[in-house]
Amino acid sequence: MTHINLLCAAWLASACLAGAALAQSSTVVINQSGISASGTSGSSVVIVNGQVVTSHDATKGGGPEKTEQRMVGAFSGVQLNAPADVVFSVARAYSVSITGPEDILPLVLTSLDDGKLTIGLSAPVVLAAPLRVAITGPSLQAVSIPGAGTLRASGLHEASIDLRLSGSGSIVAEGTVGSVRAAISGSGEVDASALRAQRLDAQLSGSGRILGYASDAASVALTGSGDIIVAGKPHQRAVSRTGSGQVSFE
Repeated sequence: MTHINLLCAAWLASACLAGAALAQSSTVVINQSGISASGTSGSSVVIVNGQVVTSHDATKGGGPEKTEQRMVGAFSGVQLNAPADVVFSVARAYSVSITGPEDILPLVLTSLDDGKLTIGLSAPVVLAAPLRVAITGPSLQAVSIPGAGTLRASGLHEASIDLRLSGSGSIVAEGTVGSVRAAISGSGEVDASALRAQRLDAQLSGSGRILGYASDAASVALTGSGDIIVAGKPHQRAVSRTGSGQVSFE
């Protein structure tokens, strides 16, 4: 059975479909409570906030793979509104390159607003694999992923950074910062264990997982069945926990 990734445009979802690999005959329902899927005898159907999109409405990725460079200005934050695998590297120059099927790349949008780079889609698409995005810039202070995309950032050196997930996405961050705020609503994962921070503020609601590091102080709030693991042996610790989830210090 062929597996696909269903990607839904930001204008339909206010955030993209969570990019799970699904059977070609399936129904996906996305709402504020999360995502559910069930088999059907028809084509793929996506219901996003009451709006229906079928696979017949989506552009199917095909043709040769291509890498496209996008012209961007200065930014210090990234919001990913498409299930894509993103790699951020620290460099003097700002750059964005996107790799994917040749006929899909024109549908990938990149925009700048108040120092935030947003990557999304102008229409629903069906892909066999996530898009691949390479980003460079001198600074990264905020990351937001409302769907199922992934972002890995290395070589960071910031006063502070804000990492936010709502859905099943993932963020991996490495480097040195003064303070880090990691927030998850859903089943995603933030791995900031290699992001050496003096202060950590971790907030998790759902079944996700946060791996963090703090040398001085850690404030942790957990609601649900997820896990928060803090390395660095911080002297100051504030913990609030509700539900079956676990908080541990290493």
